Amino acid sequence: MKTSNPLYNAVWRWHFYAGIFVIPFVIILATTGGIYIFKPQIERWSHPEYFKVKPEEKRLPYGEQLTAALKAFPNSRAFEFHPTFESEDSAEVRLRKENGQILSVFVNPYSGKVLGHYEDDSRLSAFVFKLHGGRLGGKWNEYLVELVASWTLVMLLTGLCLWWPKGDSSYEGVFYFRFNDKSRPTWRNIHAVTGFYLSILLGFWLLSGLPWTNVSGGVISKVSAFFKAGSPPGIFAPIYKSTPTEGKGAIALDQVMEVANKSDLKVSFFIKLPRGEKGVYSIFSKHRFPSEITFIHIDQYSGKFLLEVRPKDMGVIAKAVTFGVRLHEGQLGLWNQFLGLFVCLAFIGMSITGATMWWKRKPQGELGAPILLNPVPIPPVILGAAIILGCLMPLMGGSLAVVLMWDKLLAPRLLRT
Repeated sequence: MKTSNPLYNAVWRWHFYAGIFVIPFVIILATTGGIYIFKPQIERWSHPEYFKVKPEEKRLPYGEQLTAALKAFPNSRAFEFHPTFESEDSAEVRLRKENGQILSVFVNPYSGKVLGHYEDDSRLSAFVFKLHGGRLGGKWNEYLVELVASWTLVMLLTGLCLWWPKGDSSYEGVFYFRFNDKSRPTWRNIHAVTGFYLSILLGFWLLSGLPWTNVSGGVISKVSAFFKAGSPPGIFAPIYKSTPTEGKGAIALDQVMEVANKSDLKVSFFIKLPRGEKGVYSIFSKHRFPSEITFIHIDQYSGKFLLEVRPKDMGVIAKAVTFGVRLHEGQLGLWNQFLGLFVCLAFIGMSITGATMWWKRKPQGELGAPILLNPVPIPPVILGAAIILGCLMPLMGGSLAVVLMWDKLLAPRLLRT
């Protein structure tokens, strides 16, 4: 298939091959994302008895709640404690067994009774999360998911170029739908008009997932550090150490909780427990917005603050990433979860309409790809956008270079008709 405009045909060609590559994966990612975004409801629905307790007058000390979980699994090491902040909620203790398996143990904060536990690998949400992030098959699967996300963004941008109204076009089928027949143009209009109105939302969702990726996430971190717009070092990396004091043991968990409660945390929090004699207590806020961020590292022996990070200490890129990640995960409330579900359904719908449009258009027994025309100079705007995206998403940039080499060197010999 071809048009008389070589540039339009080239963009259409990139859009076509990007779609052929990403559509199956986009449907998988959107489906798993739509499930994972409702993780809290799914887990509480599957085992409500783990999360709710009958309120009593007095709670046990936090250390005793932690000990109750360890007694139930004696050959395990506790590494996280999630205290309860509501009278009807249970406390959660995260344990690591000798074989490396992770457990979430739920404890009644009034009686110390262990209500139940999850093995992380057995959770539906854990499986869905791994599938969504490509973590079921090692690094190569993670790179594949990153490549798919990158090329989905390319498909979105090239789709906007194809949608852009031509000089002689009417607004019908451009800014509003046209349902005048049951032919391919109707499918094209549904695909194009919907994609136009959802482009900013879909593009944001794709970009907000980049901080998790191996390559693009690393680029974002380096750019943030270069412009001093990231987060202070040492929040997650173990660069702060406790100083062992002869004859003095570690402070109790209850003392750490007292410090946390006096630290003006605006939201609930959890505590990472020390690992080894030089490990630290870490207080992490369960923030939704950048204005709620708090990270504190405490010497496990003296209780001295080794690191304290507040919103003012976070750079603009770090704050933007924080907000984007929380929105991507649906953590801003039920409205955010349904918005995320809508985005996932939109990705699936765009994939289905695109595939249907191709299937109706393609000649029988052929792929139906846009035919390569004579090379044309790439407009500076498109070239600049490709360079910027290639730097931000190196996997996409490298694969785009391969595609361009194919179109420039090999495809003219093999595909020209």
